[in-house]
Amino acid sequence: MASKSQIKTLRAHKLAALILDARLYARRTPEEACSLLGWDAYHLQSLETARVSPSLPELEALAAIYAVPVDHFFGSKSLSDEMPKLRVETMNQRLQLRQRILGAMIIQARSRQSLSREDLSLLTDIPIEELTQYEYGQIPIPVSDLEDITHSLQIDLASWVDSYAIPTRATFFKPGTTSTQDESSELIESRLPKDLADFIVNPVNKQYLAIASKLSILPADQLRKIAESLLEITY
Repeated sequence: MASKSQIKTLRAHKLAALILDARLYARRTPEEACSLLGWDAYHLQSLETARVSPSLPELEALAAIYAVPVDHFFGSKSLSDEMPKLRVETMNQRLQLRQRILGAMIIQARSRQSLSREDLSLLTDIPIEELTQYEYGQIPIPVSDLEDITHSLQIDLASWVDSYAIPTRATFFKPGTTSTQDESSELIESRLPKDLADFIVNPVNKQYLAIASKLSILPADQLRKIAESLLEITY
């Protein structure tokens, strides 16, 4: 039978693991955490390796900067293990897709204002060769150039920002999630093919579902123009 000392040691290591887990979940580096807390790196490292036992106020401070409930440190559930881990190739595919989408958006905005590519090149002072590559999604668009483009097209750059491009903690961890939401996911999974159900219930794909919803209510002529632009980019 384990002695009280051994049990205390085990509890200390479990708490240290949960402290480290919370930092990984928050995607904070030790330097960032120490900067927010006003601690030195050695103290944080001591807490994460069970060399030092934290006080309750310290746990409360950690909970605040990591955006986790304090009772996380008194449980046994890992938060970081539950977060979807995007593979590098998946993120690269998303970057390329966003690159093409932005190019198509430029084409559409320019066409709505009856501006040729040459016109936009003159307005932005961006060489037409580069502008062509931007519109075809062949090279990334520097933010400085994108600002010039959207300004010339009288568009708010913020409206083009993909708010779901990088998943945040809120996307995956939502305190107070109701059983109704869980039941909805189960209903989707029970009525659709598995691959389609997996796509719909994955929070990362929320933006694409929103786009599909918006496209579904557009007039046929506008859908045709969008399709033509995407085909132009693809081929």
